[in-house]
Amino acid sequence: MCTINGDTTIEGHLKAGQVKVNGDLVINGSCEIDKLVVNGDLKVSDSIECNNITIRGGLKGKENLYAQDLDVCGNLKMAGNIECENAKIFGNIKCEGLLTSENIEISPRGRSICKEIGATNIEIGKPKNMGIFNIKLPFINLGTLSCELIEGDFIKLENTKVNNLRGKDIVLISKCEVGNIEYSENVEVSSNSIVKNTTKVN
Repeated sequence: MCTINGDTTIEGHLKAGQVKVNGDLVINGSCEIDKLVVNGDLKVSDSIECNNITIRGGLKGKENLYAQDLDVCGNLKMAGNIECENAKIFGNIKCEGLLTSENIEISPRGRSICKEIGATNIEIGKPKNMGIFNIKLPFINLGTLSCELIEGDFIKLENTKVNNLRGKDIVLISKCEVGNIEYSENVEVSSNSIVKNTTKVN
């Protein structure tokens, strides 16, 4: 386990088994890490490859991010694509490329932005584990997510603004703004959501 507690800069490629960032770490290069935990702030100038990533602070990358499991309860900003198997994001995300995964859950804080999202299962809205107790705290107030394109099989959205939405089964739960919907099986639109065009495709 490599633990970073202060301000550290690494020049070049970092390859490690486990890294925990409690302070501020700058990597002027790429990184290849099995298990990465970010409690402080991490900036990476090149690509990021990890098996498991847990973010409780902030991660900023200028290229692509590849991971098996991505768990965010903080801030994530990537200039490239984000590719993973499972993504759970409770916080602020800005992705200038494609966020793709098998399963994606996003509970946005503030104004989050993704250029494109693609997955089999996509849920954007209130976190599941908070609704049981009906706890209302400023920290868990739902933010908004804006996208150019969201495409998946099973899609549920809240507080989401998207230009083009494509899927098999689509549910707009609350306060969504959608330009064009293309669906193959089912679409449900809440009374407080706005959709300009809806098309059923084979």
